[in-house]
Amino acid sequence: MIEITKKLTETYTLRGEQSLWAKINLEYGEKSVNVMINSDYGSYAYYWGSTGENPKSFLCNISKHYTMLKFAGENIYEADWEKRLERIYKEIEYKLKEKEITKEEAIIAKKEAKKIINYGTSEDIYFKEMMENEYLEKIFYDFEIIPEDIKIKSTVDMFWENIWIPFINELKKEI
Repeated sequence: MIEITKKLTETYTLRGEQSLWAKINLEYGEKSVNVMINSDYGSYAYYWGSTGENPKSFLCNISKHYTMLKFAGENIYEADWEKRLERIYKEIEYKLKEKEITKEEAIIAKKEAKKIINYGTSEDIYFKEMMENEYLEKIFYDFEIIPEDIKIKSTVDMFWENIWIPFINELKKEI
């Protein structure tokens, strides 16, 4: 048997410049809150079963990283291609300094790495190309040493600045 209950939620509608929009629904108890969001920057939801305090106060005090991990998990990250290329170049320079590769191999390896990064590759293709390239495989001979730098997606930052912060500011007025 399935029990079905009906609750009213509070809905906050945000409208901004350049058609920015969001609908944030809060369903909360004394110390719990279910947040459901549809916005220009995606849909997010999470249920906190025990906030330990007033749910609105709780939402005002949680950090960006914690909040976004709850809303979207590891999907808040994307490859940091610039940082990866920088680390690849440093490793090539190190191998050259240690005389593990020649100057010519280093030059070609840098060109090959830049080509892989600039290709706009996916994670899987990136690792495959790094391991199968005849110049780069000498340097990155194991998956574990291939640079994997990541950063928070720009859409997550935009959601936080343009949607979440104004929403939290509104909650602060209510508390």
